[in-house]
Amino acid sequence: SQDITDILETVEQSMFKITQNQLKGGFKQINPLIVNALDEHWLIPKDHHELTYKKSQGVVEIRYRERFYAAPEEDVILLPINNTSAENLASYIGGLLRESLISKFPEVNIRYIRLSVEETQGQRGVWQYCAD
Repeated sequence: SQDITDILETVEQSMFKITQNQLKGGFKQINPLIVNALDEHWLIPKDHHELTYKKSQGVVEIRYRERFYAAPEEDVILLPINNTSAENLASYIGGLLRESLISKFPEVNIRYIRLSVEETQGQRGVWQYCAD
């Protein structure tokens, strides 16, 4: 299974730079990197109250109630959320992005970030951070 923090680290290294104590980045370019990293993967909410998973010999086994599923480990991304709604995905990705930016650029005061994940046209989950 992949870790989204690796994705965000790649985004930071290639997209952002510090200029006169401000963070300047190609935020429009982040979307394809994150989407491509998550696309064609099975996103599993690790914190779901009825879903359990186990990794064994390159396979992730998932149980939901009486149902059983299995997939190759490289096809699965385990996320620390309770479901994979657009709202939860936006919150998780936004929080990781903020933490990563603070870690990489501690001298920058991040005042506002807004991130949305669109499920279908017009249906999206929005996360925002505001320092005030």
